[in-house]
Amino acid sequence: MAKYAGIHHKVTLFGDMFSGTEQWTTGFSMNEVGGGPLLPDPTVAEATAIANAWAAIWTPAANGFSNLYRFLGCKVAAVNAEGVSDPAVTAWYYRPAPVAGGAGPTNAPQVSLAATLTTNIARGRGSKGRMFLPGVGFSVGADGKITAAQATTVAGQIKAFMDVINAAVDVPGVVSLQSQEVTGVPFKASQANQVTGVKVGTVYDTQRRRRNNLVEIYSSAALA
Repeated sequence: MAKYAGIHHKVTLFGDMFSGTEQWTTGFSMNEVGGGPLLPDPTVAEATAIANAWAAIWTPAANGFSNLYRFLGCKVAAVNAEGVSDPAVTAWYYRPAPVAGGAGPTNAPQVSLAATLTTNIARGRGSKGRMFLPGVGFSVGADGKITAAQATTVAGQIKAFMDVINAAVDVPGVVSLQSQEVTGVPFKASQANQVTGVKVGTVYDTQRRRRNNLVEIYSSAALA
């Protein structure tokens, strides 16, 4: 039974942080222009073009990505209608050398600024997705938030990144949201909707899996 509208590409950007003791990933999907189901197999050229576009927003200090986080590469996997990817046609690109973010220290690793990916669907299923951004280290103010200007900067950079890869000759699809079919439930058919906008809020989110490998050291204090 098909879960998705057709073949789509799952893009994963990956790296490490804290001198390699932890890893981070973030990503998104790509679909045929206009929502069609057919995409060619991923290529190294596609992964390279996406990685280069990410590196362009990764290094400017104003964008907030911490220098304790390093960008290592990009993976593009073809996911079929059943939700299965084939390692034989998965494309990998590794940077010639790790690229550190351009800003200062970061927050705790499980703290992440989320970019909301929006579509032309106003609300409901298939209207929005999330991309958890690695290593954004803007300080919070007395209200517990980053500034609106900082959120605007990040949203603009993610928008610019997606515009570049949507237009790249070596990238055959456009950034999209993929919704699985829920069998037997009305109005739960699979969907593939093109991303048309980006929103970034002023409050950090949490992503627990970015804090799985750090070895914790405990301090103890005995009561009198």
